[in-house]
Amino acid sequence: MISLRHLSSIVLLSFCVSCVDLNHPIDPALDTPNHAPSNTQSISDETRVSESDGEDPGMGEPLAWNDLTKLAREDRQRGQLVQASERLAKAGFLVEGLAPTHVSRRTVFSLRARLAIELAGAGELDVADDLVDELLTEAEANPLVGGSSLVSLALSVAERRAIASTQPEEEASQLALLRTAFVATQTGKASLDRLDLATMVARSALRENENALARTAIDQALSDADQITPTEMDRMIELQLQQARIALRGGDLDTAQASATAANQMLEETNGSASRRGIGEAVLAEILAAKGDVETALIIAIGAQARIDGDQPMSEYAIRRILTAMARVERSTGDFDSARAHFEQALAVPGLRNVADSDLLREVSEEIGQLNNRQQ
Repeated sequence: MISLRHLSSIVLLSFCVSCVDLNHPIDPALDTPNHAPSNTQSISDETRVSESDGEDPGMGEPLAWNDLTKLAREDRQRGQLVQASERLAKAGFLVEGLAPTHVSRRTVFSLRARLAIELAGAGELDVADDLVDELLTEAEANPLVGGSSLVSLALSVAERRAIASTQPEEEASQLALLRTAFVATQTGKASLDRLDLATMVARSALRENENALARTAIDQALSDADQITPTEMDRMIELQLQQARIALRGGDLDTAQASATAANQMLEETNGSASRRGIGEAVLAEILAAKGDVETALIIAIGAQARIDGDQPMSEYAIRRILTAMARVERSTGDFDSARAHFEQALAVPGLRNVADSDLLREVSEEIGQLNNRQQ
């Protein structure tokens, strides 16, 4: 028979075990239905922050990484975003020795990435940009640490900087940011965010004449689009045309022609607008001229130009794009006077100077200069 003293000891021991479970710190980032069960271990006493660096002000005790993330969540709720960033920076220091795929390290990275977006939204741009730089450095050294949170961060920063830029050319400065995020997510699953990121990388890399990166990015974008947005024809058409331009720049004329032909077929099937169909025909005409089929190229370019005077309205960019294609085809036939005239008409088209239009204007100006030098 169990004595009263032994029974009391058992009850007391059970009560103490329960208290340990109730007081275990919970990481708020893991407290979601979709998060995989954590296999993390608590950080050892040797890896906890020092008294001056990570103590809880109220308790005077060293804090583990998930203690810090919990306090950071409370800071965010009170609007103290800078203080939250400081706490998460300490948490990041505690987990930096773990494997890039370790749940604790990826959790802290994700929290810091989301906080960087919040800081920018709250107007703390200097703090936000410093944090972005830190996260990019970490992701460059350890590509597997970022995951989807790095993609979201890159897209957010790129959009913010594009809006804040005073000149379209400033978009080029974002290529380093976009490249880091893109490389880090290439091995992951297809997603809409990665599709958008790959599209942005392809466009920016083409502008910077990084043809290999542009080709890799557009191939990734088309692969992802085939999996997750195969019925979004407008997106598929734009991606095919972008691949055609990238392949043309890289000298892969067969791929360029196949992509441009596919885009024009989709435009025919979906009864695309006059502007979009004219752009599609302009791209195909340039590719055929580059391949030496100038007769077919000229027929297609003339058809595209006829749309300018048609019944359907045309965007300024589409008009400039068609006139440029006509000039390039004429140049390939040796008709330099007609080519110069159409280049000059393209340059004179009014309209907003967005990124694509600015790029085209620069190209047209350079090509007019080349024609002038040729005749001197």
